[in-house]
Amino acid sequence: MYRVVQKLKKIKLDLKSWSKDTFGNFKSKLERNGKKLLVLETKLVQNPNNARLNNWHYRLIKQREKMHLFNQKYWGRLARKEWLVNGDRHSPFFHQTMKAKKTISKIMKLKDTSGVWVDESSQIESMFVNEFTARFKTAQTSTPLMYNLIWLI
Repeated sequence: MYRVVQKLKKIKLDLKSWSKDTFGNFKSKLERNGKKLLVLETKLVQNPNNARLNNWHYRLIKQREKMHLFNQKYWGRLARKEWLVNGDRHSPFFHQTMKAKKTISKIMKLKDTSGVWVDESSQIESMFVNEFTARFKTAQTSTPLMYNLIWLI
């Protein structure tokens, strides 16, 4: 058992150093990128037609976008992991998540067919009911379906 614990500790240290080398400190990288952009933008104000500066500016902006995208993916994975661990159980986490989702996804106003915004809840409700019934109303035929099938046989 002692060997397993020692190996796990070594793996932990190796993974920490790998993570630091690969990803580094995200916040400091973002701050350095921002400082470089500020310096570069002041130089671009003085010399806006310099192709080298414009190219550098473009690369710094792309780098910043990449960092933001990486950050979004990282935190998205972490949130998904938390959802998978604590997820769809009758737990406080589940109820808190659903409560937050319910408050976010409210329909406050709708635009009717004439282009007028409707913001009263009773009118919004009637718009939904009317739209639903219009979309899912079955077309009544004069002859029943079974009668048509009999003649096809």
